[in-house]
Amino acid sequence: MLRIVTLLMVALPVAADEPVTRKLLKRGLVATFDGVSRIEPTVAAPAASTWLGYIQIVTPGEYTFTTPGSVSLTKDGQTFKGGMLEPGFYEFRAELPGRGELLWQGPGFVREPIPYFFFGHLPSQRPKSFEADQKLEHGRYLFEELACAKCHKTDMKLTERTGPDLSRIGSRAFPGWLDAWLADPAKLRPHTTMPRMFDDTEQGIAERYAVVQYLISLGGPLVEVRLPFAEKVNAKNLESGAKLFVSAGCAACHGSKLAGTMKRNDDDDDPPPFVPLDSIGGLGGHPQSRYALGGLGSKFSAKELQKYLEDPLKTNPHGRMPAMGLSRNEARDLAQHLARMNDESIENRAGVNPPKRKLKDSKDVWQRLGKALFVSKGCIKCHTVDGVRDTSQPQPPALKLLHQTAKQGCLADQPKSIVYKLEDAERDAMRAFVQQPDRTTPMYETRATLKRFNCLNCHRKDGEGGLGSELAETMKRLENAGNEDDVMPPRLTGIGHKATTQWLKDVMLKGGKTRPWMNLRMPQYGEANVGHLPVSLAACEGVQPDTAAAKPKATAAMIDQGRKLAGKEGLGCVACHDISGIAGGGTR
Repeated sequence: MLRIVTLLMVALPVAADEPVTRKLLKRGLVATFDGVSRIEPTVAAPAASTWLGYIQIVTPGEYTFTTPGSVSLTKDGQTFKGGMLEPGFYEFRAELPGRGELLWQGPGFVREPIPYFFFGHLPSQRPKSFEADQKLEHGRYLFEELACAKCHKTDMKLTERTGPDLSRIGSRAFPGWLDAWLADPAKLRPHTTMPRMFDDTEQGIAERYAVVQYLISLGGPLVEVRLPFAEKVNAKNLESGAKLFVSAGCAACHGSKLAGTMKRNDDDDDPPPFVPLDSIGGLGGHPQSRYALGGLGSKFSAKELQKYLEDPLKTNPHGRMPAMGLSRNEARDLAQHLARMNDESIENRAGVNPPKRKLKDSKDVWQRLGKALFVSKGCIKCHTVDGVRDTSQPQPPALKLLHQTAKQGCLADQPKSIVYKLEDAERDAMRAFVQQPDRTTPMYETRATLKRFNCLNCHRKDGEGGLGSELAETMKRLENAGNEDDVMPPRLTGIGHKATTQWLKDVMLKGGKTRPWMNLRMPQYGEANVGHLPVSLAACEGVQPDTAAAKPKATAAMIDQGRKLAGKEGLGCVACHDISGIAGGGTR
């Protein structure tokens, strides 16, 4: 089947008599679910829906469309349900009564799902509510990511996010870093969801000092001198850690000078300037995101960072930092490399200077005050300490009442007590959500999970995301000659059709590998965070999730014939692929 240049997203007006061209179309179709619209790549859904846009027919011939609903194509005033079609762009409409998808069959190919690059839509086909619907979706995502439901009670089914376990934070983080972090989290890490809780008034500084004293008492304080100079660091370990940061995939989310930029040069890609409204997986933002590490050596010692990297989910159950399948030596090398990154404005060893306000110079008094503030300011609602996290009914207004105060508190133009780093568009989206929180599409949870855990930073799906070309080339250079042919992760487009549910579970939840020779790792985010994806990915493609038990029964004759086809007597699959534990003979 011919490959089609991915749709160029150029917003141009279209005259009534102007022919539709690829350049005039936006990517995907306008899909509407119970009055709520969004852009989806192709006709497939877990629920009743309507689809509008255009379909491009490239090769003339007889076409058959198969769907549990209805489909119609219109061109030059004539409507088609299929049959003999000439090349060109056809106005397209489809309806699904429930879970299902649209398949086609045509000249030169058997029945299959319609690839996304044959579809497109005009901005004029978007309903009047489209922009408001996207704003609601963006606002819901931010409401979940900022853990607003920890304080604002709701009966809605929202994804719960927790903060790191702070039970032994004093043994992990240097006092100076804790003070700088609480002073302004976004200054150290611009993409953090941690709000600023303390202002720069005399009272705010005293409260921050008290909370720091409490935190460093939890297993600490950590008093090692500035690293890596305090440890004997092996140059080979540092070099190994620097390479591992790129080849294992850390650079895909955290960036690296060695890794290069996100520039792409795919043969089916010529991306225009990014427009959030046109994105399929962006949820009002970009489908890919970065998280700056800041001066990790100013927070951790190499020893403590190694412990963290060996099991991040133990400290961060929310899974934003996944387990990367690092061996003990790999975690050591990576930690030593990262611990060299210091923020010179932070004194590692130094304790925090007491504020002018004295409390009998008693450390115990400051710690007790800090513990009380940790509870009263709501920190305990997101963070666990010694197995305890406050889940009692919150004092702030419930979600259903927030529409009355949407421009006050955290969402005020100039918030005073709790300050999240929000752009104006993000604040507007959250205000829209709290005023109308129950409008969403059945695709939301799956799309939000893919965005939340940066899946599209590595994988490409429906024409969006994927490793940047410079990063991919750097990864190739770090592989050995037998493995460097392709380091790109598999595309997720149509993954619900290609992979069984059980296989996806093995890969996502149990560290299963199909390319064990590659340095690039499949992160493990934890079942509580991504456990629904093996099923929901299939549901969003309109197909029933299957299991390993769904494999067809094979006869001895079929197995023998398959073995011959895979071997040197047939198609020679064994020349490249590992089969039954036997390595292929060439580039893998």
